Amino acid sequence: MQSDFITEFFSTHKQIIIFDTEFTTWEGALARKWSGPNEHREMVQIAAQMIDLETETVLDSFNCMVKPQVNPILSDYFINLTGITQDQVDTEGVLFQDVYSAFDNWTNGLPIFCYGRTVGEPADRGVFEENITLYNLPVELDRSRYSTLTELFQLAGADTQKYSSGEMYRFFNLPLDGHVHNAMHDVDSLVASLFAVKKLNNSK
Repeated sequence: MQSDFITEFFSTHKQIIIFDTEFTTWEGALARKWSGPNEHREMVQIAAQMIDLETETVLDSFNCMVKPQVNPILSDYFINLTGITQDQVDTEGVLFQDVYSAFDNWTNGLPIFCYGRTVGEPADRGVFEENITLYNLPVELDRSRYSTLTELFQLAGADTQKYSSGEMYRFFNLPLDGHVHNAMHDVDSLVASLFAVKKLNNSK
């Protein structure tokens, strides 16, 4: 498996940010695209790692609970899915506008990547933009800094429709503990999988 696209990706990017979010959801919300009464994808957790692609090391990490404001009480469905509890959000959570500012500063202008099941979808960048709109924040996301890892994984042979961000490590048969749909676990999965793609590409 050698791809010019993958080779160019690793030769072009030295340090990048990989992030993942968790957001409010309810039974059936995905199928109806959060179109139910008062349903919004309010951010509840954001996690990220700043990585060096040359040395394959994690340079820094960012992990924060966020307090949803329209629906402050988490659904049982969300709690069971993510393992995140109401108490965690109530005691550790901060407002989205403060998280956005802190995260933006922390990224230090580096390229930012997330995961999507299909190429071209906004994925977690879209969650950011929905929350900015929902809370009427006077900021605009710099879309030029945001991309997805989807095409890389597809070129490596992964059917991205079958794997969430937190499950991608399974395609590469990597050992990884943690709770799928906890944002930091999902970032761990993406980072480990990205390094696996690099190794596979270099071996051909």
